[in-house]
Amino acid sequence: MDVRFAPTEAERRHKSGMIIPRYANTGEDCGSATHGTIRRHHSFGLLISTPFYKIMRLLTLNTHSLVEPDYEAKRKFFVDFIAKEQPDVFALQEVNQTASAPAMPIPLADYCPCSGNRILLKEDNHAAAVAQMLKEEGVHYYWSWLPAKIGYDKYDEGMAIFSRMPITATENLLLSRTDDYHYWKTRRALGICAGDVWYYACLLYTSPSPRDGLLSRMPSSA
Repeated sequence: MDVRFAPTEAERRHKSGMIIPRYANTGEDCGSATHGTIRRHHSFGLLISTPFYKIMRLLTLNTHSLVEPDYEAKRKFFVDFIAKEQPDVFALQEVNQTASAPAMPIPLADYCPCSGNRILLKEDNHAAAVAQMLKEEGVHYYWSWLPAKIGYDKYDEGMAIFSRMPITATENLLLSRTDDYHYWKTRRALGICAGDVWYYACLLYTSPSPRDGLLSRMPSSA
């Protein structure tokens, strides 16, 4: 998916010397328009059509990860695709690791832990494997991962977001009434801030009902 995105400060200067607002639909600069809620994710998609704006490339995928048949072959295909296309940001859902697997011995340089996440990265973490394989292909991404629940009775399962720009902040949002890590309907959203823009990934239960104990906490504008 291609999204119009604000340019750098230098790119925002018209030949006449005029500064084009970073958020043309509101006239607000990014610094005053990106605080606190998921509404900020939608603001950058409403820019005026002008050659002075860049195009941002976004991708999202439900990976199924370790549960997926022919997992390693499909992971290699996906990594090759990312290395070729190099989206600015891509988000993954159902990103898992074996809960009982050994923890990774050393912190990863480009990994940004999500605030409030107490689950350590394990050696078979899908996002970590993708990041490492991309690095071996000469493609660099910053990334974060947030597990929401235990899946299939043995996996730490959640979301990951990868960004070409450094991650400067993260957000951990509980979307369900329940916060039981061992209950399969517990839902969270992972947020990252990169380049003054926030991005969110979430995995939602598709058939909510009152008895499920789920309550969306997304703002009405999300």
